[in-house]
Amino acid sequence: MSITPQFKEELRQRVRLSDVIGKKVKLTRAGVEFKGCCPFHHEKTPSFTVNDQKQFYHCFGCGAHGDVITFVMEMGNLPFMEAIEALAAQAGMQVPKPTPQEQEKYKKFDRLLKCSQEAAKWFMDKLHDPRNKEVKNYALERGLSEDIMQSFRIGYAPGEMEGLTAHLASLGFTDQEMVEASLARKSKKGGGVYGFFRDRLMFPVTDGRGRIVAFGGRILPDHLKKPETGDYTPAKYMNSSDTILFHKGRMVFNESIARAAAGKGAPVFITEGYMDVIALVQAGFHGAVAPLGTALTEDQIRLVWSMIPDEIKEPYICFDGDEAGRRAATRSIDRMLPMLGPGLSA
Repeated sequence: MSITPQFKEELRQRVRLSDVIGKKVKLTRAGVEFKGCCPFHHEKTPSFTVNDQKQFYHCFGCGAHGDVITFVMEMGNLPFMEAIEALAAQAGMQVPKPTPQEQEKYKKFDRLLKCSQEAAKWFMDKLHDPRNKEVKNYALERGLSEDIMQSFRIGYAPGEMEGLTAHLASLGFTDQEMVEASLARKSKKGGGVYGFFRDRLMFPVTDGRGRIVAFGGRILPDHLKKPETGDYTPAKYMNSSDTILFHKGRMVFNESIARAAAGKGAPVFITEGYMDVIALVQAGFHGAVAPLGTALTEDQIRLVWSMIPDEIKEPYICFDGDEAGRRAATRSIDRMLPMLGPGLSA
């Protein structure tokens, strides 16, 4: 829905910034401002200031800065509209109704989320189907425990072309919705759609709120491929294409779990892929993340830094020790160097 500058300004006027921040931070008045310890990094000497007159907060330690809307978004890990709605309810204001075009966009977003959720359930059912015990045994041999498979909702995409699409169609999802969720592709022979992921271990990708928005699939060893696969010889890993739910270069695998762990003081590790993250989580290092089949991007670097509440934001880069891994680590460091600043490191 369209939020005008006038609405945001009235919201800021009605909701006192120090009242909102005071629920999270112990504030002490210092002249026209308030001071307290910054909620975005660990500190013993207060460097966080709140100014109701100017309607902004600022931390001289880590550089955090924003208004009441920004604060609610950052502290609650909320998208913009949810922060607006929460503050509007507190202020007794009516949020403008969405336009017909916006309503359609939100409806589509919700439908694709549900489509992805149902696909994840289907993949999980297939992994635990006795008929696919060889695949399940392969996952166990790779070191994936039963608990970790449930926790990460790991599944299996069989080799047949239309298993998933037929299932989703039976639940009322259209061919177009499956394509837009990057779960299917349009057939060039006679119309219809077929499953995008086939003969793969499936790793759901979640957003910062833990909602399934995409998938990564790892091809199985040759001896586990099903007859339906035929001459299908894809790359080792495949990821969902960008959709309205998912932007590959702006997200990382395991964001929601890693952010929660980092908030409790856990170190953050940037690894190469899904299995690296899962191995670290199984070993007790829940702050592990990985880029999604791309070289580490600037957006991903900023996202990882935003997870770390410490005064010095210093994730560990843990790529493979082979030549390719060393090159990837060097490229990542080269990308990070121009972005370094006070409190930002790696």
